[in-house]
Amino acid sequence: MVYLLATDFFRKKMSAPVPMQQETHEPMSDEIPESQSDSESDGEDFSDAPNVQPYISANNALKEINSVRKEHLETMKRTRDQLQDYMIGKDAKFMRLDGMIVEFKKSKKLSWNEKSLREHVDEDGKLDLDMYKTNQTEVVEKMSIKLG
Repeated sequence: MVYLLATDFFRKKMSAPVPMQQETHEPMSDEIPESQSDSESDGEDFSDAPNVQPYISANNALKEINSVRKEHLETMKRTRDQLQDYMIGKDAKFMRLDGMIVEFKKSKKLSWNEKSLREHVDEDGKLDLDMYKTNQTEVVEKMSIKLG
């Protein structure tokens, strides 16, 4: 919290004059103040408040959906791992199975990081880009599954 000693500091920026309040120099307490809605809501009538039941129902439904979703994701991962092991065992790069296309694709990966770049800088501080690409390019193979 910021305390300003000049009490008329904000007056210049506001259109209406601000009544001066007496400054208090009490230390801040560690207690969390009771929120305004908690202290004033006890006696108020909220009969005209929006219906929150759809929100609660939707929240509960999402919790159920997420638990089912998690089970499905685990099943998909397990099946994907089995397919990958099967294809590696058969030394297959492409397979069409029950309307599913499974294939291994090769791609080049080039990482750009400061440590590797510094290793390819000569005495003059110049980077040999061709040498960097040659040394740092990796060929990675990923399995791709398409439903179709």
